[in-house]
Amino acid sequence: MKKTSKTGGQRIVQVSFRVPGDLATEIKITAAALGVSAQEYIRKAVEDHLDRDGAKVRAAVQRGRKSRAGKGE
Repeated sequence: MKKTSKTGGQRIVQVSFRVPGDLATEIKITAAALGVSAQEYIRKAVEDHLDRDGAKVRAAVQRGRKSRAGKGE
């Protein structure tokens, strides 16, 4: 598998999904305007989304673990 410095040496895997044509066009135009590939643009968007929402999910999971731990006492 391909490994690059951009991925911190992590293995690159394929994720496949479908989007409406208008969204695909918007992604391509925006990526081109920013001078990056559509793949790089999507990867960064997903990372940003996970950074933002993932923090909320991790906090909720932690709260759930703490509340369950308190019930056993």
